[in-house]
Amino acid sequence: MYLQGQTFSKENFTRADLALEYDECTFVDCSFNALDLSNISFVECSFENCDLSNTTTQSASFKDVHFTRCKL
Repeated sequence: MYLQGQTFSKENFTRADLALEYDECTFVDCSFNALDLSNISFVECSFENCDLSNTTTQSASFKDVHFTRCKL
């Protein structure tokens, strides 16, 4: 699944299926805590006040991504 130009606010992704590629998406106050992000691509995305602690990022791709006030 491929998602482009979407904004996600206060989402708990630890309980959701993730797309394989996010392009120009914005994540605000979202939780990815302890999630396996392996093989997922984030292109030109922004993360604001998100929790990405304890994530697995083996073979994940972060291209031109911005993190603001995030827990990594």
